[in-house]
Amino acid sequence: MVIGETEPAFQIEAVLKCFADSCAARNYRAHCFRLIDDPFSYSSSYRNLDHIAPFFRVHQVQSSGGTYVFPCRHMLQWFRAQKIHPASVADQIHAEGVQRYCDICPRFQPNDFGVTSLINKE
Repeated sequence: MVIGETEPAFQIEAVLKCFADSCAARNYRAHCFRLIDDPFSYSSSYRNLDHIAPFFRVHQVQSSGGTYVFPCRHMLQWFRAQKIHPASVADQIHAEGVQRYCDICPRFQPNDFGVTSLINKE
């Protein structure tokens, strides 16, 4: 066995566990979707560290566009949107999802990214 050969297996296992958790939730959006202040702010990603360091918590919306829905809880810890990138943020999310094997999840929908006011509330 070559060193590093098992890394994709661990990453795929993590994605499958995340998918299984979403299936156990009453509404998968409650599991998968995360609200962030600004997709281009590095402090937005610190929200997933609240249990470790609550002082990282962002209390006010920093973006003039409002609060955004990020469509993949699993990938939020790695993703960094690039403002001047020629691809849209949804396309950047998709590309990172392919890199992190999130695209194997049936719930992975990069096009669900957007401002919360645009998301259909049930």
